[in-house]
Amino acid sequence: MSRIKICGLKRMEDVLAVNEYKPEYIGFIFANTKRFISDETAASLKEALDPSIQAVGVFVNEPISHVAKLAIEGTIDMIQLHGQEDLSYVNQLKEILTEQMPGTKVPMIKAVRIDAAMEVTEGKEQEVLDKNQKLIEEAKALGVDYLLFDSKVKGVLGGSGKQFDIQGLPPDEEIGMPYFLAGGVGLHNVGQLIQKRNPFGIDVSSAVETDGYKDKQKIKEMIEAVRKEQP
Repeated sequence: MSRIKICGLKRMEDVLAVNEYKPEYIGFIFANTKRFISDETAASLKEALDPSIQAVGVFVNEPISHVAKLAIEGTIDMIQLHGQEDLSYVNQLKEILTEQMPGTKVPMIKAVRIDAAMEVTEGKEQEVLDKNQKLIEEAKALGVDYLLFDSKVKGVLGGSGKQFDIQGLPPDEEIGMPYFLAGGVGLHNVGQLIQKRNPFGIDVSSAVETDGYKDKQKIKEMIEAVRKEQP
């Protein structure tokens, strides 16, 4: 069964919407993007969030101490690393969390940015697969719990609304771990993506927005569309 993550929540209205329709995950973005949220606002929204919904903190090359602080304080339940974080970074973060939160697991997601410009055309299939397989193996070596495949678009860290060619991903058995699909996912293609692949989760942001703000009706329709595809 594919779960759903509504990323980029910023307002109390967003929390009230997800509380009503209950995706499995939501995302607070602490990176320098248009969906940036302060620690204080995130803490306030987390207090109002239905406890059955997991809050994911999204970071890009953020100081380890800040990431750990938000987890320790309970503002976030999971960590998504969307930058160039390496094994040393992940291990240091795990050590702090183990020491400060004994017996509590804080799952980690590592984003793998797939070049949206590299379409799988005839004669390029193996080239694209090899490139993406290398990125996947590098991410898996970090010892995280999940991967997240997002579109790599120059000058944009995420939420571009542009889709990468999923034919460039190796089969699920070769990926070898649960993953989220992001990047250009919307009502027009989410059913097809779930049928073609078996993602652990679907991650959306711009697809459930109107004029840059989360849209309650679009959130409802997206969650219904994902759950409609379940076996």
